[in-house]
Amino acid sequence: DVFRNNGITLIVSGIGRLKATMAATHILDQSSDKQHLIILNLGIAGSTTHDYGIGNVFLINKIIDTNSRRNYYPDLLFRHDLPEQQVATFDQVVTAAETVGDFSGLVDMESAGFAAAALTFMAPHQVVLLKIVSDHLEVDHLTAHSVSEIIAGEISQIEKLIEILREMKLMPASTIPVPEQSIIDQITSALRLTAAQQRILRNDLFRCQLLFGEIPTGWEEYTAQPTQTKTERNQRFSKLREFLNGK
Repeated sequence: DVFRNNGITLIVSGIGRLKATMAATHILDQSSDKQHLIILNLGIAGSTTHDYGIGNVFLINKIIDTNSRRNYYPDLLFRHDLPEQQVATFDQVVTAAETVGDFSGLVDMESAGFAAAALTFMAPHQVVLLKIVSDHLEVDHLTAHSVSEIIAGEISQIEKLIEILREMKLMPASTIPVPEQSIIDQITSALRLTAAQQRILRNDLFRCQLLFGEIPTGWEEYTAQPTQTKTERNQRFSKLREFLNGK
């Protein structure tokens, strides 16, 4: 089903990777001016931790295809106040009785299919995913009605994000300012960042340069001393991200 109104086109994909791929491909294949479009995947996801409550909303900064182990990274080059999280896509329903292995965070059945299709047509800064926590891998209670209620409870946040995206000034990917590699290298070395964290850092620095024309001074204090443990690294990286995104 496809609905159009007021500059927005909505397509209902249904459940699963293949349907998400087909829906994204169908809607983008019919769009002639892709340079000025943003495609948003809105859906529910299970959470591997009870730290995230039912109805919690997340912007996705990393998508993991658990089949191919390929990762996709949307570039969130706009200011927002939503928490960010990764999502891992499985081809079957993941329940509490099953293990998710290294894939902590959010899990769903659509994001990797959507991302693979969307990034075929669009630049990473034009691809956005918003996931709402619907369960903690205990899905027997989920119904169409209960899912509708969960999403309805977050309509204000969905509308706010759509307004931010509609006001966003898109530009060709080739013109987006590139942060100095020396800064990325210095932060990576001091904090001993993982590959995924390096990608997130680059995204944050892109956003700073896009919004402010420069990387704000003050980031150096977060790299004054090398981190010694994984916990320390993650804590300091989180504080650095708060600093960069709070400017």
